[in-house]
Amino acid sequence: MKLFGISIVSGAVAAGLLLAAPADEKKAEAKAEAKAEGKAKDPVCGMEIDAKSAAAKTSYKGTTYYFCSKDEKSQFDKSPEKYVAKK
Repeated sequence: MKLFGISIVSGAVAAGLLLAAPADEKKAEAKAEAKAEGKAKDPVCGMEIDAKSAAAKTSYKGTTYYFCSKDEKSQFDKSPEKYVAKK
């Protein structure tokens, strides 16, 4: 009986029917976020900036936003929905 169960699981893995474990999903998300951190668009002025050298950054609803100046981050922080809706 155990051998039969293993065959089913092995078949499911081979067919790609088993979902990735949550730890694997988190690793994939972290990798995608790291890749995306090369360039970013300032949500206030629309300028494309290098995320690594951004003047400021903030997190809103699980997304990190980068800014070319601290003043623009301040504007965003006062009314983030105004700028997130522009996306």
